[in-house]
Amino acid sequence: LSIGTNDLAQYLLAVDRSNERVAELYHSLHPAVLAAILTVVKVARRHHKPVSVCGEMAGEATAAILLLGMGIDNLSLTAGDLPRI
Repeated sequence: LSIGTNDLAQYLLAVDRSNERVAELYHSLHPAVLAAILTVVKVARRHHKPVSVCGEMAGEATAAILLLGMGIDNLSLTAGDLPRI
C-alpha cells in the first residue's frame, strides 16, 4: 500500500495548500492526518501488507521519524532529502 501524504492531508483538511488564502491551515502533522495513516498501517498489518509513504512528509526529518515509529515500511523521497533523512 502507498499513502500519498500531500493529497491525503489536503483532502482530509479540505485545504488547498497552493491557495495563499487558506494554505496556513494545511498541516501534514495534523491529528486527523496522523490518525488516518495509523489506521491504514493497522489494517495493513492485519493483512500482512507493507505500507509506503510518498510526499513531503517522507522528506521531513521529524515526520519521517514519526512515520517509521508508526510502522511505515518504506519512505519515498527525493534524492535531495536523503542526506537529511
